[in-house]
Amino acid sequence: MAVLENCEPKRVFHYFEEICKIPHGSGNTKQISDYLVQFARDHELSWYQDASNNVIIRRPASKGCELAPTVILQGHCDMVCEKKPGSSHDFTMTYWNLMDAKLNGNQESLERALTHYHFTVGQFWDEKKNLFRSDYDFLMNTSIALTLCFSLRDAGEIIPAELKEDIRFRLRGIAAYLPTYTTALTNNADLRANNQDSFASLALALISEELKDAGIRANALVKFRQILAKTQQSFWIEGGVDVGYQSVGEPAFAAAADILWDNLSFSEKKKVADLGLNNIIGNGYGLENARSTSWIRNTGARAFSAA
Repeated sequence: MAVLENCEPKRVFHYFEEICKIPHGSGNTKQISDYLVQFARDHELSWYQDASNNVIIRRPASKGCELAPTVILQGHCDMVCEKKPGSSHDFTMTYWNLMDAKLNGNQESLERALTHYHFTVGQFWDEKKNLFRSDYDFLMNTSIALTLCFSLRDAGEIIPAELKEDIRFRLRGIAAYLPTYTTALTNNADLRANNQDSFASLALALISEELKDAGIRANALVKFRQILAKTQQSFWIEGGVDVGYQSVGEPAFAAAADILWDNLSFSEKKKVADLGLNNIIGNGYGLENARSTSWIRNTGARAFSAA
């Protein structure tokens, strides 16, 4: 059943939902362009598609209107993809396409995910600096790192071997960059940056597990310990920043703690436990929940304690 099946007018929302299934951010218009061409073919309409993915579809005039002036309806194939700072939302839905391919055997989803990956690398990867470049390199690289790590973890068996090696190469570049990113957390007493550093700590921890690299894990611990040393209460209360940061900062802190738990000292574990058990790591995502559901690890969860 379609999500918008009962919305009126039904045909309008039918096509709206079909279009929403297709990632079509600026610069990523090939798939939506091909969809429009297929629409024209299915309805026996003439069409033209150029090398830039622009599409013109022509519909003959209704009977009796053949001599009326031509009407042109123009619109964008792409959309502006915007998200809150710190959000790890993946507009190309790489992870979910891979999971659809794995769980449902959908070959189109696999091809879509691989196409999106190659597009992202081709469009944003800086060969000289070995990282993805944008107006905000830090958030882009942490977001991509999470997507790639989870994709390898959960759907690695359907990703071609040579592509997995390419992904690991990009992850190593990201892992080299993240420790060099300085925030207010290390510059002064302002804790607005603890959310960003939590995000970086989680990305580094996940990369270290995927690459089995002790040096990257050590960098993840450095980031995590910087946060832990200064955190006394909710990130929201301490930082006073947009809630979008907190919504990823606190869960990222909890998840990083889960991965790095065995490397923490007794006193560090106790502080993490105290923060979590007092429901200070909040936002509806307590540390207890993060550890008991073991959403990061495939193995069973450990009992939550400071031991």
